Amino acid sequence: MLLFWNGLAGAAPDSRNLQVAAGGEKRVALVIGNSAYPGLAALKNPVNDASDIAAKLRSLGFDVTLKTNVNLKQMLRAMTEFGGKLSDGSVALFFYAGHGMQVRGKNYLIPVDAEILSEAAVSSEAADADQLLDKLAPARVSMVILDACRNNPFERKFRSSGGGGLAQMNAPAGTLVAYATAPGKTASDGTGRNGLYTQELLRAMGEPNRKVEDVFKRVRTNVLKKSGETQIPWESSSLTGDFYFMPGAALTPSLAAPETPPPPATAVDEAERMLWQAVEQSNNPADYEIYLKQYSRGHYVQLAMARLDQLKEEAATQEESNAWKTAEQGSKADVATYLERFPNGKYAGLARLRLARIQTEETKATDIYVGKWICVMKAATGPGHTCHFEITRGRNNDILIAGAYEWKGFIGAGVKKPFSNARLLDDQLEFQIVNISDHPNSTVKLRPVSASRLEGTVNDSSLIYATKQ
Repeated sequence: MLLFWNGLAGAAPDSRNLQVAAGGEKRVALVIGNSAYPGLAALKNPVNDASDIAAKLRSLGFDVTLKTNVNLKQMLRAMTEFGGKLSDGSVALFFYAGHGMQVRGKNYLIPVDAEILSEAAVSSEAADADQLLDKLAPARVSMVILDACRNNPFERKFRSSGGGGLAQMNAPAGTLVAYATAPGKTASDGTGRNGLYTQELLRAMGEPNRKVEDVFKRVRTNVLKKSGETQIPWESSSLTGDFYFMPGAALTPSLAAPETPPPPATAVDEAERMLWQAVEQSNNPADYEIYLKQYSRGHYVQLAMARLDQLKEEAATQEESNAWKTAEQGSKADVATYLERFPNGKYAGLARLRLARIQTEETKATDIYVGKWICVMKAATGPGHTCHFEITRGRNNDILIAGAYEWKGFIGAGVKKPFSNARLLDDQLEFQIVNISDHPNSTVKLRPVSASRLEGTVNDSSLIYATKQ
């Protein structure tokens, strides 16, 4: 990660840079996270990192614009609009997470649509970090954070690559440059929600009354410990005054004693801090709801709300994915259930396509039954009964039956008993015979044995066969 803290370009140090956390200052931030690179270049954490940094900065009083998975045109436009928001006396912060590279000592930020086939293509396919610094000139203090030291597949195509990571940049007066790891080295994308450096930066930025140098000292200590000393954050500082992400009280400029200790920490209740540290890495929405219920006006409310919204969105996405897995291999009813719950869902188009194919298959399956039939029912005892029925297809591709047979028994002779409730079940035609008197209806089950003959049973005992007319 590369971090620039930059005063006005070329300006001599003055009292404006001594205490930059004074009350009432305008804080503006642009946060970009790129994860959706093609193929093996894809990254897991940058969008998470950017989202969490954006939420943290909002909780610290920044007016934040968040962009994720942007192409080059969108990235450059966002940077230009960001520069247009800045005015004299404002504080500017830019955060970028994603792929970055150095070419001949210059650092570039890589958009998701970059087509970098050679070193010469970089300047036209990626954003130059130096050009971003030019846009920040109106601000009193400028900060640019680049979490772009990941192992970069694009650089493997260059014979003259300067190695992994970003190039070291000298810190002019009023500037602090910090890397997630030593210059020219790479930092892991991480296995959790955030990269290790971003995880520790998020935690340290929220601690009140810490000078920026102390924030990064805390981050370096924790990253060294948790990485087994394989990742060493790095800073180069030319700051002439103090900056606090979260000042505990209004600070007054002082040339005579710039190293005066800040007031005692009173901004965050210790119990609140402990609760937040216990839940901030959780993936359980209930944990954040507990915090918000207890500290509805706490220091971490905006961060908790952003994380809660994200977890709920992820849960909804998972719920839809599970419903689609069922529908994808399931029945017509499963697909219809998915579409009823998620009519505009991610897989709605696939669901409608599958539903249409199922209906086509059902149509083919019913074709053999459609037509006029003459049937003979063979009772266990007594004479058989001859009847006629016709099968047609309804408006919704359902099966309709018309017809009846005349009762030949001693009781109710001559009574016509209609057929009803026809349906296809497991490729078998079923329908009901409406019986007379208090006898229950009879169930007829028929299967095709050829294109013109059906055979089956009545009430699973008496035999029946039908021949197409």
